[in-house]
Amino acid sequence: LFRSLVPKIIHPTFLACEMSTYSISDLPIDCIINICHFLSTKDLVSFSKVCKTFYESSLVGSIWRRFSVSRWSFCDVTQVSQGPGRWRRYYIARRSVERHFDKGRPNDDYRVRTLRGHEAPITTVLTVSDVTDWDNPRPPMVISLCNDGKVKCWDPLEAKVLWSRDEGVVTAIAADHLTSQLASSCSTNATIDIWNLNNNFSLQKTLCSVPGKAIISLKYKHLAMSSLPTPILMGYIAATHPQLSSIQIWDPNGDVKPLVQLEVPPYSGMLSKDILQVSRNGLLAIINTDTILVWNLGILTPQESPVPPHTTVHGDSTVTITCWLHDNCLATHCTQKIDIWDVNTAISATHKRAFQFQYRESNMYTPLRSIHTSQIFTCLCSSNQLLLAGDPNGNVHILDPTNGNCLQVFSKPPHVSMVTNICADGERVMSCSKDFSIRVYRWTQDNTNKLESLYTLLGGSVAHKKHDGFWKVLCTQSSCLGICGNQIKVYTFAVKLAETV
Repeated sequence: LFRSLVPKIIHPTFLACEMSTYSISDLPIDCIINICHFLSTKDLVSFSKVCKTFYESSLVGSIWRRFSVSRWSFCDVTQVSQGPGRWRRYYIARRSVERHFDKGRPNDDYRVRTLRGHEAPITTVLTVSDVTDWDNPRPPMVISLCNDGKVKCWDPLEAKVLWSRDEGVVTAIAADHLTSQLASSCSTNATIDIWNLNNNFSLQKTLCSVPGKAIISLKYKHLAMSSLPTPILMGYIAATHPQLSSIQIWDPNGDVKPLVQLEVPPYSGMLSKDILQVSRNGLLAIINTDTILVWNLGILTPQESPVPPHTTVHGDSTVTITCWLHDNCLATHCTQKIDIWDVNTAISATHKRAFQFQYRESNMYTPLRSIHTSQIFTCLCSSNQLLLAGDPNGNVHILDPTNGNCLQVFSKPPHVSMVTNICADGERVMSCSKDFSIRVYRWTQDNTNKLESLYTLLGGSVAHKKHDGFWKVLCTQSSCLGICGNQIKVYTFAVKLAETV
């Protein structure tokens, strides 16, 4: 291996003498590092065992960073601290988690903990500080809000409460793992409290809201290019007819007053904690029966007058569920049809007609594409440019949004009752059901966009099935959470740095 690679890397003048007349120690360190860049992970591990020089050369961060970014397209480089060997340990630890996710053996590959303490049903669950220290990896902190207005922060490994707010006045929560902030709205005095999770949950700031109106949903968002600061905090404030609802946007690290207020018609449907749908490139959408209002957060500027929607999507019937297909397209489901809307095109056209920052409303009545199905779906999400949908019979469907074809259907035994939620990313998919089961799937590695059903997570029933099954599933890099009634099941997958790559 060495003799085959050296002629490609070392300068020709250095090869004038015979290979037997010099030793490996005569090679410049840069040449050895270049050799490492040509090796696979398996060969690199063998290469590092030859001598101390080879071992130190194999620890160069650029080598293992390339391995990580090429293997995980959504690899967050900000999670890896600087220092020798950090990228190598990151790769080994994450590959270890990946193996345990693929095998799914109880006790060997994952541990189960049940978080109990809420008396009322849980309405919102957040995870903060996912694996950032790969030298000592731990599952993320779990934050939960129940419908009696109480908040708890959990250590999922020990299944104990780290902090709680038991006044019963919280209506919505949001968390940001980059700034380690927790925002909670108060129903009694129309304020939003910002808590510092890294400083013993100390109160950092209190933001002002609209007096007499409740905040239904909160969400953090980091904007890459915008006139607004980053991050921003958005809050949906509900109002009854004929008063207008609104979405207010604050700078959690700046002034206590809102920067922008978005104008929203009175909401006539059932309010949800997930009413604020934000795409990766900063498009904000909310559902109002058969209408979807969309704003481009990137073109907003701090102003006092309310901003009307940049685009209004009108469906032909009540929209039940929606999700972002990718940065510019929105998928909506109503009755037995899925509509695909290209909202960014309409926003761009509206922006060109704008005069002195006064935007005209663009009404879209024709979707980009409609997919007619024989099923009424209960949940919808997207991954790898595909749509994943669950139905009342326990089936999971994989749909191609470009032509409407159903690529795969996973029927029993994954679930025997209604699929309530699906969580997906670039590596795996998880679905939960009313039958108290969580199913794990994996995308195949052959670039065919096919899903492989692996196993069902085990861990016993939840409080002897007193609740109505799992209604939501969350997946992080190292754990899986299933929410059922007033309890949370946490499946933590082991990380062993001693494992080979």
